[in-house]
Amino acid sequence: MLGLRKSGSSNGAYERYFMWSLIALFLVFFIAAHGLCWLNPSTGRPSVSFAIPYGWEYDCDSGVELCSAIDFPEGMLREKFRIARPLKNALLSVPSKLLELVVPLSLKTKKAISYIGHHLMNFLLLFFILFVLFRFGARAQVEPEGLFIVSVWLLFATLTGMATSHTYLFQIATPAILMLFLLRAMSIEEWSRRDKVVSYILYSVLCGFTALVKQQYAPFLAVLAFVLLTRRWMLALIWATTFHLPLLFYRLSLQLTQVQWYNHEVQFHRQALWWLDSLQSNGLLGMVKKFLEIASASVDLFASYYGLVLLGTAILGFCVKPIDAFQRNLRLFAVLMIGSNFIQTIGAARLKGYMFGDSFLVVALLFSAGYGFLLKQYPDNRLTIRWGFATFLLVNIVIVLASNINLPWVSPLEQLQRHAAN
Repeated sequence: MLGLRKSGSSNGAYERYFMWSLIALFLVFFIAAHGLCWLNPSTGRPSVSFAIPYGWEYDCDSGVELCSAIDFPEGMLREKFRIARPLKNALLSVPSKLLELVVPLSLKTKKAISYIGHHLMNFLLLFFILFVLFRFGARAQVEPEGLFIVSVWLLFATLTGMATSHTYLFQIATPAILMLFLLRAMSIEEWSRRDKVVSYILYSVLCGFTALVKQQYAPFLAVLAFVLLTRRWMLALIWATTFHLPLLFYRLSLQLTQVQWYNHEVQFHRQALWWLDSLQSNGLLGMVKKFLEIASASVDLFASYYGLVLLGTAILGFCVKPIDAFQRNLRLFAVLMIGSNFIQTIGAARLKGYMFGDSFLVVALLFSAGYGFLLKQYPDNRLTIRWGFATFLLVNIVIVLASNINLPWVSPLEQLQRHAAN
């Protein structure tokens, strides 16, 4: 299933823990994430609700995301928020458009189709993330039990995002796509020059479509820095020049159709331009001071997002002596990915925990390496180590669930009545 390249017994261990991770995904996705309304997670009215207390959404952008995927591109042009990142809504609008060729659809039906499409997309993204995690884990020969632990941690870390009609999960899925490209590119280095060039261009352009879903440049920078540092000059040139072709052609199509380009993140939130605003209003020293404040806050955010247990074990895994070239490359890429993630977060001045989702895969792989090292280094204390990490998971789950509770508790049946009266 995973395309593992190891012995049969080891292969079986990865397959077994991967299946357990998928079972955990199924349970968390359909029970915990879609049952958030029973925790009373918001003091405001749910942005999406149904007659039954299940599957409600509380994200303020959910309505915009659902509607933008109904009448594409008209809905996108009307709202403007997603002109710079149209691909998700374009794809999710296809089912409604195809059905409308056969039978007229009401607005309510279109919203229901959009809702189902968004949530199916989230489930498939999480499946894909776990698939990539275990595939890289097998290649890096890290502890599969550690991969399962970090998979469960991920599911609860993304609990609200997985049941929201948004692009939050692409923060992790996009790096996974680009890492798969890098793995594929490194596996065809013995091909002929012509075949390599064609494959590099094809994969690079396909990866470039991710820039039309979510503006993430940390994984792009990490891959570019990696291929440069490992002296893969041809791959670096192709990656640097063809990755943004889908975005450039999209910009050209907007210009030809006389649609004005609008980047909400840049023009409204001033992402990537905050330093220029600060320089103009506060001078050089003021800009430097704000930069240091954002950088310091980013370090705190990174540490709080992953926590001391996950990061501490990952650092231990990084320090374990690599046994082959793949493990050495993994450590190099981890440094580049985390460094690029900081550059992205500071550049955007977006101090939200999910911004460090780009680094999840490399942190998870290093965590699994560190976990495996502990099991091998202290064989007589394996049970204690396992119980310790099980306790860590349990505490983390309780904290995540408790953080979504607003007191006094209000049942879902009363939530709509409460806000209808206001």
